[in-house]
Amino acid sequence: MFKLICGIVVSCLLLPVHAFQYISTISKRLSPPSLPPRREQQFRFVATTSSTTTRLKIVQAVEIIEEKQNFELASQCFVDAFWAEKANDRKLTSDQKRKLERDQLYEFRRRYGGPTSNYRQSAFFIALHTSDDASDSRKMKQRRNVLGCAGVEVEIPVDPNLKPSPIMSNLAVALPGRRNGLAIKLVKKCEDKCRQWGFASLALVVEKKNKKARALYNKLGYRIISRDPDSSTLLPLPDGRIQKCKVTTLTMRRNLLLPAFPSFLPLLLFFVAAGGGGMSMILSTTTFFPLFAFLS
Repeated sequence: MFKLICGIVVSCLLLPVHAFQYISTISKRLSPPSLPPRREQQFRFVATTSSTTTRLKIVQAVEIIEEKQNFELASQCFVDAFWAEKANDRKLTSDQKRKLERDQLYEFRRRYGGPTSNYRQSAFFIALHTSDDASDSRKMKQRRNVLGCAGVEVEIPVDPNLKPSPIMSNLAVALPGRRNGLAIKLVKKCEDKCRQWGFASLALVVEKKNKKARALYNKLGYRIISRDPDSSTLLPLPDGRIQKCKVTTLTMRRNLLLPAFPSFLPLLLFFVAAGGGGMSMILSTTTFFPLFAFLS
């Protein structure tokens, strides 16, 4: 009897707590987002091969700015962070790196460098870290390190019956900037831009075997909505070639008007409530699972 009462009490108390979180989060996210900070200093890219580079100690706040013209350093950062990892952290040859940087620069300019219109909107963010340069003993200098990037875009269909969906892509964080929450900050910037455009959801495509990225997106509230077993990607080979290969990709999406919940939370609440007996199990099943299924 005691367990039954405890289970019912827990089930009833948890629902208003989360309802309060939803209301406060939605009201906060519906407010107009702040404008990105102006860039006033020059910045540079730091090469980050895993065998030779020591992680930077991020002791100052990382600044994330929106970039519309200069994508050269971001393309270098993306190739070093993303493509080198796809090559199993093997150092890319000079020809591979040159070709990938050229292709990536072209893609960034094509997708994020054009003017916005009634049928297309895009934004590209780069993460900068200010560090002290003591190479000049007479005067301490400040320099900017490019640590990551991410982009978001949306195509507005001509047919008003078709619903547009913003897509986030090209998320990459250089090795010195990892384990500092930088990827989450870049994702949040893309989400804020989508809210500013007036969209309530954001989608992305990730390779099925990329477990680290999938874990990050799941933590942020993204859920799998489709699979494509016939996608293709480029793979740098040890002999210097770049081969096109077949991969399975997952499309994930998140509702931006609601707070993110890990996928295990509904199951946890179910077992907590189920510990009180049959009635609390029924209550948790009929209340929490439909609620979280709707929110996801």
